[in-house]
Amino acid sequence: LLFRISLLIGRFDRGMVLAISRIDPPVDNAGELLDALIGPWIENAGGAYFRLSPLLDNAGKELLLPAEQTAVHFTAAEHIMGQTTIDVSQIESALLHGLFGKAETALIRIAYGIMRLDADKKEKLLKWMTVLRVFKTDKLIYPSNPTVSRMLRLAQFQLAVEAGDVSKSRKVWNALITENNSEQNKEVREAAETMALMSLFVNLKAAGIIP
Repeated sequence: LLFRISLLIGRFDRGMVLAISRIDPPVDNAGELLDALIGPWIENAGGAYFRLSPLLDNAGKELLLPAEQTAVHFTAAEHIMGQTTIDVSQIESALLHGLFGKAETALIRIAYGIMRLDADKKEKLLKWMTVLRVFKTDKLIYPSNPTVSRMLRLAQFQLAVEAGDVSKSRKVWNALITENNSEQNKEVREAAETMALMSLFVNLKAAGIIP
């Protein structure tokens, strides 16, 4: 269980530990094990959250099989994004877990969630979404599924615009157009283009950025 916990990114709650304990092969008595680990290896991180001791960061990367590591990341992403109320400080962890664990449903929820936020909430989200904001534009964000990748790219564009980063916004927009144009399925391509244009038109801050 400790090796699985070592793969978790940032803070985590008891529910997440119990969720990853159920991955095959399941870990029995996970709640009791967690209680025993609090103090020596796991620290309280405020409220209902915990944090792993830095001494054990990514220990599971060396000792767990790749399939089990992927399952941990998948489960962590699904756990965060499956909450009724999502802590804004957990969004970036969900994104990273989603990318590592190929949790496409969670990634789609993140992208849609960002695109649907009003300007004030996007502004508050900026400090918690560093990874997506700085993601390179010369390769797909999520190569395993170009459709999901384009949705994340559009969310990245929204954040770049909200941050007032003109140069980054234009690079992200150009990358989005290139990625849309590479889609072979005409219907999917046209739907992606429509979504991108709608996102551009409803965002007043983008008006002076994209010619």
